Amino acid sequence: MRCTRVALRPPIKGPQTDGPVRSPVMRMGFQKYTMKHNTMQMTNYWEYTINDSRRAPFWVSDFKHRYLVRTGKEHTGPMPAQAINGQYPGIHGYQLLKYLRDFAPAQRETRRLPIVNVSARVVYEHRVQLKDEFYRTYKANQRVLAEAREIELFQWYGKMQRVRGKWCRAQGVTSRGIYTPAVDAAEIWG
Repeated sequence: MRCTRVALRPPIKGPQTDGPVRSPVMRMGFQKYTMKHNTMQMTNYWEYTINDSRRAPFWVSDFKHRYLVRTGKEHTGPMPAQAINGQYPGIHGYQLLKYLRDFAPAQRETRRLPIVNVSARVVYEHRVQLKDEFYRTYKANQRVLAEAREIELFQWYGKMQRVRGKWCRAQGVTSRGIYTPAVDAAEIWG
């Protein structure tokens, strides 16, 4: 008995349409900012520092618990930057994010995190960050605003031409000669 291959569909020709499946082709570095485990890179430093209800990384509580079980004391020193190898048997540190990135991040720890003193420097940095965010949004909306202004102008001009045509017909004017629509508008609306 011969094994038959499954016939593949021929490639779609012509203009591509956006279907329910996302295109696998991505721009360079685009996925860096869309992955769920990269939320801290996306967050501004001061926002992350000042925000009191921020979450600790998912492995921090496990690390502290293991330390407590091993030594009988609370862990007070600085935390390592990543989950250390051997913390989760059979999984390397760099693989952890790969496995866990599609799941909801762990809840923050129960104990309150320290609040940053509201010094002049913190206030200044926060203000700078808000300004940057505002201008980022403004730049993103520039094209939309320009389009809206253009559409508004075209709508006004079309309305003016309609009123002008009606007025010219009512006055029995067949040709305005050298006069422009703006002159007629001034005559109609004052």
